[in-house]
Amino acid sequence: MILLLGKNGSGKTHIANGLDKLGLKKSISYTTRDMRLKERNGIDYFFISKEKFMKLIQENFFIEYKRFNDNFYGTPKENLYNSDVIIGDSSINNNIFCAADRVLFVETPIQNRYDGMLKRGDSREVIFNRIHGENAEYLFCKPIEVVFNNHKDDVIKKVYHMINNPSEKEIISFREFIINRLHCYNPFLHSDELLQFLDYEEHLIRKLFVQNKLSYETYEEYILRFLKDNHFCFEKNDDNLTLNFNSGPIRTRMLRYYNER
Repeated sequence: MILLLGKNGSGKTHIANGLDKLGLKKSISYTTRDMRLKERNGIDYFFISKEKFMKLIQENFFIEYKRFNDNFYGTPKENLYNSDVIIGDSSINNNIFCAADRVLFVETPIQNRYDGMLKRGDSREVIFNRIHGENAEYLFCKPIEVVFNNHKDDVIKKVYHMINNPSEKEIISFREFIINRLHCYNPFLHSDELLQFLDYEEHLIRKLFVQNKLSYETYEEYILRFLKDNHFCFEKNDDNLTLNFNSGPIRTRMLRYYNER
């Protein structure tokens, strides 16, 4: 069984769907959220009511489930035994992680993730909350294999090749992966202030983590205080949500804020 890990908008569902067409059966999860445009019940998810989901929890139907944005998502226990590919995130159940023959982490540029989430109908506020909420979660993952998805290469063929060539398996620690990604940061990549903030936030917490200055708990405390002290909010302007900060470059202020603590 292959476990595909990745942040929101990384393309892991696209990869799983492609592998399914190549004969590797995709695990289908249950959710209580509304169906998006072009999604199909029983193909993308099993879309059910919250009442039905609660009943399945009581029946011990799921090996794992979580709540996000007031919606529930769950993986049936039986999927461990009748699926070839399971999709997950940093909160994946340890039983699923241990049962996997291969664990592949899909890394995707933040701009691509943002564009993909916009395309599927997420608002800028939802996108911010998703990316911001995940920026620290993946600091504490177990050893993995990394797949870089830049939406230019045929990533499905790349993953399919990796699966069928186990001798080429290259497992690295997540710490090693984070160190490698630190060298890829470009402070001038984004003109959108929302993406500037999220991209630099990820870079900064990775840097602090590598320097052994950051745990998940201290990160949450630090970044939440930063947002509060800088009067962070969303402003509606011509039907576009934008970030509102006090004047000054985000990168400079975030780093200075941390150093003053």
